[in-house]
Amino acid sequence: MSRYRIEVDTKRCQSYGSCLNLAPKAFAWDARRKVRITDAAGAADAVLLKAAKLCPYRAIGVIDAATGLRVFPRWTFDGG
Repeated sequence: MSRYRIEVDTKRCQSYGSCLNLAPKAFAWDARRKVRITDAAGAADAVLLKAAKLCPYRAIGVIDAATGLRVFPRWTFDGG
């Protein structure tokens, strides 16, 4: 079971693609060329966290599944 839950904010996504290059089994493009999660179990937790950190637009959020606390980025997508 994954330690992390992954979120994607398609409004922030600018199709940079670093997440897809790093974890092609976990992420894919949607019809608008925005990233979407295809299979979060398709990459190790460390790879998912790295993919989130490599996104220059911070479109990928990582949440600790056990605690519900945000691991990365520290702010929420709704500006909070």
